[in-house]
Amino acid sequence: MREDDLNEKQTVYGEKIRTNNQTFAGIAELWQRVAKRGDKAPLYAVYHNYESDEKGDYDLLIGTTIPDILLSDITLGKNNYLTFAVDTKKEQGVYEKWCEIWATDLKRLYTTDYEYYDVNGEITIFIAVKD
Repeated sequence: MREDDLNEKQTVYGEKIRTNNQTFAGIAELWQRVAKRGDKAPLYAVYHNYESDEKGDYDLLIGTTIPDILLSDITLGKNNYLTFAVDTKKEQGVYEKWCEIWATDLKRLYTTDYEYYDVNGEITIFIAVKD
């Protein structure tokens, strides 16, 4: 875990759903739709528009920074983020890392969090936290 600042605004273009962590409704289908596009750029899975905390509904947008006017978009602004590296050798590495995050007492903002999927296979989760 380390602290990172997003120094420049980034806009992510992709497909979006409204879901929650109790049912995970639509998440697998969303990933399948995004995978079919065959983007060769790093992917972002952006969690935003939180109803409350990790127990409430939120919007999930999965996409890239490649502009596409036919897709939804969200701009990642400057935030103070804690980053968590995912063990990509584990099939459930992303889910396991989220479980670890949920079990902490982090002072989360519940504004915009995201997963960054680098083209080299590394995955990092960025959690917006209070200063």
